[in-house]
Amino acid sequence: AKAAEAVSRMLPDAIAGYLSTELPEAVSAKQARHDVLESLERDQARQADVLKELAGRLATTRDVSRGLACLHAMEEIIPRVVGIDGGAAADAVGAIALATMPGRPERLVQRARMSLRYLASPEVVRGLLHRLGTVAPAEQVRTRDLLQVLGGYAVTTLIEELRSSMKKGTRLELVKLLVHVGQRAMMEGEDPAEVLAPLARELNRHGENPWYFTRNIVVVLGSVGAPALQDRLAGLLLSNVDPRIRTEIARGLMKSDTDVARKLVRQAAFEGLLSDPPGLAEVIPYLLRNDPAGTLTSMEALLASKEVAPELAEAVLVGLALKAGAVAVPLLVKVLTARSGLLKRPVFPEASRLAALEAASALDDAQARRAVEAAQKDKSSAVRRRALERLNSKPRRQAGRLKERLRIE
Repeated sequence: AKAAEAVSRMLPDAIAGYLSTELPEAVSAKQARHDVLESLERDQARQADVLKELAGRLATTRDVSRGLACLHAMEEIIPRVVGIDGGAAADAVGAIALATMPGRPERLVQRARMSLRYLASPEVVRGLLHRLGTVAPAEQVRTRDLLQVLGGYAVTTLIEELRSSMKKGTRLELVKLLVHVGQRAMMEGEDPAEVLAPLARELNRHGENPWYFTRNIVVVLGSVGAPALQDRLAGLLLSNVDPRIRTEIARGLMKSDTDVARKLVRQAAFEGLLSDPPGLAEVIPYLLRNDPAGTLTSMEALLASKEVAPELAEAVLVGLALKAGAVAVPLLVKVLTARSGLLKRPVFPEASRLAALEAASALDDAQARRAVEAAQKDKSSAVRRRALERLNSKPRRQAGRLKERLRIE
């Protein structure tokens, strides 16, 4: 009661001054300090102001004993203030992070790192994530800053939240946060593969985890871009995973843009492993930029196969038409018009010709339109009917329908 009464009469800078003095050894002095912190907990309106004062003192002091005292008090106050004044909490954690920088006394640096590890508790991290969805945009920025500072010490908690959260917005925040953790590790000379090792290990359980959890892991590892993490993605690309996951792996490998990555992406695309239309619509232009002739040759071989799946043929040709435009015309014309033998049989199977009709009718190109007109005389009644239908479609409207149906941006 005496401590509470004394604290109520003190200004925040005076309370911070008391709390930033050297940690006491005597039992009675320790109890007095404890009582002040406990009394302050009941005075929520002043805690944030005291925390700001402590953060300022920690940022400027060169006295190790005073710095340790500041850290001790801030560890107690920050978790209480997070839900009241996220900005003050973020600034205070920032001050602790600065205390870990080179040039500060080694004992203070080590103690500040311990403070960050302590503050990155599951309870605090979950509270901050919840806060993101309840505060104004300006406070969201401060809360994200706080999470970014603590993220490197809370990877396991972030992974569990990524796995269990049912809110898409929260999962997106967690993906961005984990990407930041990995990229920051690279900037600071650490090994991101080691920092994100718990996340990478989850790839071994892709058959047990929800597909969207594995996909989000792939997004993180691909966005960080470290060679060791790219190797993990490469090993997963050709395995038996959900097509949506494989698409994200391809995106991650395309970011690395190495010879090995290009080879793997090409293999996935033209061996039927990559069948997600949005993914193929990104992969085809990427491969064309790196090897135009080789990519078109591989596409032609895929489309000429009698076993080509209709959805794969459509995804490949529509992706090519929508993303590459005029580059697609010669191949589309060939698929629709090529004939062989005395009976002039179509070289390409019906599935590929139907797909070519969809793609060609989305292009405002005279040569492509003539190929669609010629398809009205195709040996297949299905192709003839489709050609007649598509001749009555305007290219822009057809392109819009295809983008919507195949989810191609």
